[in-house]
Amino acid sequence: MSKKTLYQHFESKDEMVRELVDRWIERMRASSSDPAAPSDPRDLLRWWTDQWVKAQTDYSTEFWRDLERDHPSAWQHFQTIKEVAAPIHAKIAPLLRKDVNWQVAGEMYYLIVSYFNDPLVCQRHGFDCRQAVLAGLEIWMAGALVPAGILPLV
Repeated sequence: MSKKTLYQHFESKDEMVRELVDRWIERMRASSSDPAAPSDPRDLLRWWTDQWVKAQTDYSTEFWRDLERDHPSAWQHFQTIKEVAAPIHAKIAPLLRKDVNWQVAGEMYYLIVSYFNDPLVCQRHGFDCRQAVLAGLEIWMAGALVPAGILPLV
């Protein structure tokens, strides 16, 4: 598609980027309330993370890298994904170990997902991005959540 055609639909590149981010967030919003999602919180987190990884591959790595630097307003909007994930977070929260700061744990989760979903990182280390994200998630869950089979203190 030519630039001329694109700008018949969007007034600026920022507007086009914002539309792409909006669509991505809406897809993730639909996933966050998908009735087919697993009910077990750990399986739900694995499922959600996999949905995120699949959705992120819809756009090029360069798009995600440039988003924060070149389109700060769209980047701020993208950060609302944490609000979209609130239903997932609510189901995971009771499983967090009491000695783990939930804000730090949440930021670490998002760092794992974004870092290991970067094809350049995966290529450098010779592993598949999806598998790397899911392996990072398992390590995160082992450190942040109460062990499986143990009921969390309420």
